[in-house]
Amino acid sequence: MTRISKADQVRVAKILLAEEGYMISSLWSVHDVVDNYEVTDFVAMQILEEAIGNNESYVEHTFEEIDSVAERMGLTKKDC
Repeated sequence: MTRISKADQVRVAKILLAEEGYMISSLWSVHDVVDNYEVTDFVAMQILEEAIGNNESYVEHTFEEIDSVAERMGLTKKDC
């Protein structure tokens, strides 16, 4: 039985996400925190959740940037 490495599993998962329309170039990992702070993976994930996952201003800013780029491209926003 061939075992797929964790790195290959992540690579395949990113390909699948991209194929399903997800933007994968800005995925964050606990390594982004662990590489810079003396923390466990668990604490690093808590930091990411608070900084990104549960941060309404981060989400709001992202949608504002999407609107700004779409507007510069001359696109018409849909009425939702």
